[in-house]
Amino acid sequence: MREKFIFSDGQTIASPNSTGVVSDNYWDLEESVTTDQQVFGWLNIYIRSATISGLTEGLMIEFRTSDATALTSPQYLGVIMLLPGEVVAGKKCSIGVLKSTCLKYLGVWFRAHTTANTGNIVVDAWFSEQPEGPEFRIQKKVAV
Repeated sequence: MREKFIFSDGQTIASPNSTGVVSDNYWDLEESVTTDQQVFGWLNIYIRSATISGLTEGLMIEFRTSDATALTSPQYLGVIMLLPGEVVAGKKCSIGVLKSTCLKYLGVWFRAHTTANTGNIVVDAWFSEQPEGPEFRIQKKVAV
């Protein structure tokens, strides 16, 4: 499997609304080196900058799979909802994925939960074998 696949590299999400937009890049599993479409790993998100005005109910980040490159009629591999106070420069988050059957394409969808934002959010999004977000840590068993 590819060690890292970049969905967004400094992608500007201009005034996101509840319809949303797809990532700049999508992953065609039929053209990659995955074995029998066995996808496992982490979708990592990093917010480079954010101008928030009107985004009162947060930003939805959806990891989707579909048979269409536009990621319409998708299945959802994972979803993160960032509250308005979390949509800030430097924010990192990760979605863990263990899915044995995916459709042909994978991609990221960015959208306002319900209320539109006036301003821009600049993001990086990539798939990797390890999480980058601080929210995901390995839980260890307490020594007895």
